[in-house]
Amino acid sequence: MCKILVCQPNDLLVWVPDKGVIYPEDFPLKELEKRDDLGGLDVFEGMPLKKLQAVTKAVRDGNEE
Repeated sequence: MCKILVCQPNDLLVWVPDKGVIYPEDFPLKELEKRDDLGGLDVFEGMPLKKLQAVTKAVRDGNEE
């Protein structure tokens, strides 16, 4: 999926830390912590499946939708 969408897993996955737990700065899941800035991927939020399929097909085929 990341190859098709040209993104990284942390652009698609979110980690919610347990309340009251202090994690070290180098904790591996910190990269998956929710960010306010979605890096432009918020354009896919709420997009119907058929439209997402059309976009991924266009990216795979090298066309712009």
